[in-house]
Amino acid sequence: MLRTIERYADTYGMLPASGGAVAVGVSGGADSMCLLDVLLRLGKERGFGVTALHYNHKVRGDASDADEGFVRDYCLERGVEFINGQAPAIERVTEDSLRKLRYGFFADSGFSTIALAHHSDDNAENFIMRLKGIPPVREGFIRPLLCVSKAEILRYNDKYFVPNITDDSNSDTVYTRNFVRSGIMPLINNINPQFAKAVFGKTEQERSDDSFLRSLAEPYIDESSRKVLAELHTALLSRVLLIKGERLGITFYREQILSAIELLNGSKAVWELPLSGKICLKCKFDRVSWVRA
Repeated sequence: MLRTIERYADTYGMLPASGGAVAVGVSGGADSMCLLDVLLRLGKERGFGVTALHYNHKVRGDASDADEGFVRDYCLERGVEFINGQAPAIERVTEDSLRKLRYGFFADSGFSTIALAHHSDDNAENFIMRLKGIPPVREGFIRPLLCVSKAEILRYNDKYFVPNITDDSNSDTVYTRNFVRSGIMPLINNINPQFAKAVFGKTEQERSDDSFLRSLAEPYIDESSRKVLAELHTALLSRVLLIKGERLGITFYREQILSAIELLNGSKAVWELPLSGKICLKCKFDRVSWVRA
């Protein structure tokens, strides 16, 4: 499994070069402890440093503090740098509020690369909830375990005697992801035991296809000729519009993409399409322009 993770990480350029460093979000659970062990092994082989980041959400009282102590002691015994953060008191605890606090702590840690322990089962759950996979790399966060399942992680931990703790809140179905994990996924797996693996293959293929289309779209990002744009395949034109929107700091919704494509391919000579961020896509005969109000 170690080599599978290494190959996957190298595919997306996740791992730092020799002399570099990576931080790992470590809760103390089976997934993050596995990731910490994997990166410590790879770091020793490839010459990069590993730091553990632990965020205490302070929502489970003494149990939260015990989790922090467990990770701290584990790192101390192995000479791993340990950095911790603690959540302030908040009035309303939600999945989103906890996530924002945790990611804020990660962002403030000073590390340019932070590894998180999402795996292929998490990816499948995300697909059910949001109809899209979890990105392997985004904004400095890397996810080397996306290519392996929860079952593989548990087998790895048993093989290498990697300890972990259990967070009882993970079984609380008040949280949407826990409901999907404990209520929906077992039903799906009864129908198709390879569901998570299939979703991983699908999302990886979609990611590869999107990367290819984006590379083809690059020469047309600043194209101002309506005729040239209208001659592009719909799939390619949609990527041109998406990338242009990203560079202008706006998000194109599917309905807007379809409207823009319809106008570019239509017979109307003069038109404009208002978008978010006070951006307007305008066309006058063959000239297309992006105008900020």
